[in-house]
This record gives sequence, structure tokens and C-alpha cells, in this order.
Amino acid sequence: FSTALIIIGYQLRNSPQWQKYGYYSIITAILTLILGIGFRLLRIVGILTPATGGLTERFLLAIALFWYVVVGYRLFTKNNL
Repeated sequence: FSTALIIIGYQLRNSPQWQKYGYYSIITAILTLILGIGFRLLRIVGILTPATGGLTERFLLAIALFWYVVVGYRLFTKNNL
């Protein structure tokens, strides 16, 4: 997911109408990657309890899925692609 967002972000930066969304995609990819690695490291070390692990996992998933909401909203509200 993160790799795809980075590629999409770099392509969107070339379009003046989508430039902000390109930067947003890259930031989302980096944030998702950092949180994913941090989540796995905390699970390996054993710091996360099942309750905090589940909350962290849902937070990571919400960040990743929110990208679809933002880009989908842009697609449905703007006529000029």
C-alpha cells in the first residue's frame, strides 16, 4: 500500500490540479509505513497488550483507508480531472 501511494503521489505532483493530493499521498504513505513498522516492532518486543495492540492496528488502518475517502471526495466534487 505504501509503495503504491508513493508512486501515485509522485505522479500526482506533476498535475497542477492534483499537486496537493500528490503531497498528501506521499505523506500518508510515509506515515503508514512508519506506523506499520513501529507496530510490528512493538509487537515483537512485547510492549503491546492485546487492547492497545488492537487500538493501534485500527488507528493504522484508519489512516490508510482515509486516503481513499479524501481522493474519492476530490473525484466526485471536481469536474476537471
